[in-house]
Amino acid sequence: MIELKIAVFLKQVPDTDEVRMDEQKGTLIREGVGTVINPLDQNALQLALELRNRLGGRVVALSMGPAQAEVALREALALGADEAILLCDRAFAGSDTWATARTLAAASGKTGPFDLFLAGAKATDGETGQVGPEAAAMMGLPFASNVCGVEIAGGKATVRRAVEGGTERARLPLPCLLTVVHEVGEPSMPTLAGKMRARRAPVPALGAADLGLDPETCGLSGSPTRVVRIAFPKVTRSGGRYSGGQLDEGIRAVVDKLEAMGLLAPGKERPKAAAPGAVTLPASPGEELPWETGLCGLPAGGVMVAGECRDGAVNPSTLELVAKARELADASGGTVTAVLPCDRLEEDPARCVRHGADRVILVRHPKLALFNPDVESRLLAALVRGLRPDIVLAAATTSGRTTLPAVAALVETGLTADCTGLSIDPENGELLQTRPAIGGNVLATIRTPRHRPQMATVRPRTFRLPPEDPEREGRIFSLVPPEDFMASPVEPLGAERSEEETAPIQDAEIVVSGGKGLKRPDGFRLVGSLAGVLDGAVGASRPTVEAKWIGYPHQVGLSGRVVTPRAYIAVGISGAIQHLAGMQTSEFVVAVNRDPEAPIFRVSDIGLVGDLFEIVPRLVSAVSARKEARR
Repeated sequence: MIELKIAVFLKQVPDTDEVRMDEQKGTLIREGVGTVINPLDQNALQLALELRNRLGGRVVALSMGPAQAEVALREALALGADEAILLCDRAFAGSDTWATARTLAAASGKTGPFDLFLAGAKATDGETGQVGPEAAAMMGLPFASNVCGVEIAGGKATVRRAVEGGTERARLPLPCLLTVVHEVGEPSMPTLAGKMRARRAPVPALGAADLGLDPETCGLSGSPTRVVRIAFPKVTRSGGRYSGGQLDEGIRAVVDKLEAMGLLAPGKERPKAAAPGAVTLPASPGEELPWETGLCGLPAGGVMVAGECRDGAVNPSTLELVAKARELADASGGTVTAVLPCDRLEEDPARCVRHGADRVILVRHPKLALFNPDVESRLLAALVRGLRPDIVLAAATTSGRTTLPAVAALVETGLTADCTGLSIDPENGELLQTRPAIGGNVLATIRTPRHRPQMATVRPRTFRLPPEDPEREGRIFSLVPPEDFMASPVEPLGAERSEEETAPIQDAEIVVSGGKGLKRPDGFRLVGSLAGVLDGAVGASRPTVEAKWIGYPHQVGLSGRVVTPRAYIAVGISGAIQHLAGMQTSEFVVAVNRDPEAPIFRVSDIGLVGDLFEIVPRLVSAVSARKEARR
């Protein structure tokens, strides 16, 4: 039997089911709000326990926090963990994700060695998803994120990870670090015997000195990023509500708005992936850059966009960021460089130039056909060291949220995740990075004052894509990394697209979500009919997923997916705060609910009050008629 020593990183977070807002003051009501183990960390712990029970070994739970975090560790012991260790020191207070990862990495070295590290893919209070990849990079470990399935054999972990539009598979050698999502397995409940054992078990506490860390380099003083401003945005919208005899008017208003937004055009067929082994590198599209010295001759500074290519095309989110980078560079007097890692590119890379880039570096290699976080993080880190940009931007896609934290660790700088606002401070030229936190109820503005580059990931569709400027000119470069650099302990095994007819909710311009108001699982057929006629995606509330009415990939909210579509239609959803946090930045929101006092109406532009089983078919008919009239 294999004996695995598994470390699980746990975080204690506020219970999002209990969080409420004071709508008059716009602040969080913390009184009476309990704390729980971060939900996805519970999934990680469950996976660790299952692996131990099947293969043998020990499970060690580690948590950094104040003394009260011991409660979460005792819960882990009650669930079956063999050991629990609290990382507690006043010096750790105020840690950002980089400083947290550094502390966890140091603790792992002191309490290990470990064969496997597990953590949740994100925490509900911060939603960054950064600590796992940052810690892996600091420990020099291969890693994978968003893992939904694991098999251990022959000293290797074969994993399946959830990505936009499907799954990817990869094989990693042990030791490695995996961050997991809900689909990896349901958490169990503690037994009475487990609870009794947990009460008696020791929970040792380790401080900075125990870990060999200088207190001056921990916590707030050791954190590259600083929160400089907190705002409490109002989540209400000045939308009208329609009921009874006004419903026809309300439905017409919804269809008029969708048409005005350009969302009733014929849908586009989803692209099919080419087989990785069948592709060939095209001829060089521009000037060749030598790997060793090619970056040295390019101007330093400015804004670098770490782009993404899918199936031979530039991801639209990359073009959105290039346009935003142009705005930032104009404000700071810098240049814009777009980096496109790919095995092939079947469209003109000069599109990035026409959207604002001064130069495009097309990094080509056959091993970039499949996503490999080890290769891509080292590649981007090498480009950052060579180009020395002031700012680095990437899309907050599954790939971007996996790679950028590791890059930040490798180049020793901070990272702000899921930004919804970026600007240049006119007083000092620093990047002001604004992101939602604590369920979207707080907007935090963050700086990176002493470290460079300043790095941020941005939610797709946060910034609207302006038209191309056909007159813009720029330079196109081609860079081919050597084979020894591309060698990796991580072996990508392939990708599978989802067979579902609707688009993934993270990518969709329109999301139609259903809640418990649908009354039964087949109620989602009604949701699907509306999503289908709108060429949108099907979303869901957490209660419907927990009731097994629909799969977890559809769940919208803090413990599911955060979406930013152009239009979001909530059908039979009351509007719990953890759900609102996952969709309230949508451009246009419609709610259908029979309860006129449902919280969802407070974040809706148009509310349709009544029986959803009557309203949704009427809405489907109205959309179909309008689309037919446009033909």
